[in-house]
Amino acid sequence: MKKLLLKRLKSNEGAKIKNVSIGSIEKSLGKNSLEVDVFISGFIHGVKAEENHPLQIIKEITICNLCKKKGSNYFEAIIQIRPKNKDLLKFIKNDVEADGKTFISMEEEKKFGYDLHITSKNYLQSILPKIKKEFKAETKISATLFGKKDGKDIYRVTLLVRLKE
Repeated sequence: MKKLLLKRLKSNEGAKIKNVSIGSIEKSLGKNSLEVDVFISGFIHGVKAEENHPLQIIKEITICNLCKKKGSNYFEAIIQIRPKNKDLLKFIKNDVEADGKTFISMEEEKKFGYDLHITSKNYLQSILPKIKKEFKAETKISATLFGKKDGKDIYRVTLLVRLKE
């Protein structure tokens, strides 16, 4: 907060801010607002100056884009596991969890395997070599046009992982 204040404080010509400190919380102004004292010291045309000002802080609660995707049915890619294989399913789930930037937004059990809806199509580049090495599976990637955004085509990518029976 101190760095932010230093960036945003504007002073008159000839004034030079040397120090900014923030006091303890003076009072709560409601559920999402509080007031603190801000102490500013420096020089104005070579003369030492000190000022004390109240500052109202408004707390804004937001959710990051990653967490928004996690709590919805959003997906950019599908990993299809054919035939059903619990070991491969567990392997992918563990890898997605370790990634930290990607989530499984939906998991479907199909007649012949599993479909995992993944929030990032870029994640497929990291999981693909791991699957090939660990399970010696055949893989196939296909893209389907999903729509347009800002004049650019948006694709959803499907990774088929076919295990040898």
